[in-house]
Amino acid sequence: MEMDSLYTILIPSHNRPFDLNRLVNYYSKLKCEIIVCDSSDKPLDYPDTSNLVYMYLNGVSFFNKLKKGLAAVQTPYVLLHPDDDFVSIIGLRKAATFLHENSNFVSVMGQSIGFVINNKDVNLMLRNSDQYLTLLKMKPSDSSTVRMHNSLTPYSQTVWTLHRTEVLRRFVHADITWFKSACLYERFFSLFFAIHGNTKFLPVFFCARQLENTGDVRKEDEFNY
Repeated sequence: MEMDSLYTILIPSHNRPFDLNRLVNYYSKLKCEIIVCDSSDKPLDYPDTSNLVYMYLNGVSFFNKLKKGLAAVQTPYVLLHPDDDFVSIIGLRKAATFLHENSNFVSVMGQSIGFVINNKDVNLMLRNSDQYLTLLKMKPSDSSTVRMHNSLTPYSQTVWTLHRTEVLRRFVHADITWFKSACLYERFFSLFFAIHGNTKFLPVFFCARQLENTGDVRKEDEFNY
């Protein structure tokens, strides 16, 4: 089975045209559908392609952008993707394969690497290596209480990764538009998914995350993008 047909990449963005253009170009050769939900002050101009859906949602909150984007998703899995990350295509396909073969898991992620662009140099940093080794050893559980406890010890946010679409749709039906803190939102998200099933941490490189913005600066704990 062609794994790219099983997932959609959903990218919420806000006033970061450089990052967003860079990301769309990075995924341009993929066969999967890509949905961009952009609440920026000005829309971007993308050429019509068979697999890119660009939604200009000026002033719409992060949570409501998810609702709009998910309404257009037709695949069983969704990669929820920030506009300043790069997900490994190999890692993504392995994650989709795992979800396809393991119905008691709702999310899959792997190791992430941080990077900083310094002039023409790129500095890489392995992130949370001790925490990641602990997560790799974590065993699945049939108990939602155990899964919620495991999601907090050690804490690992599971927002930006591959999820089952049906569970993500349940999540956006919750009325949490009053959340203004990114930290609070991420914890609620992780606990919600722990209630519905297990999260798998694969021993693969999954994501490169930029640690310094190239686009507009935003408050670190502000979740309106």
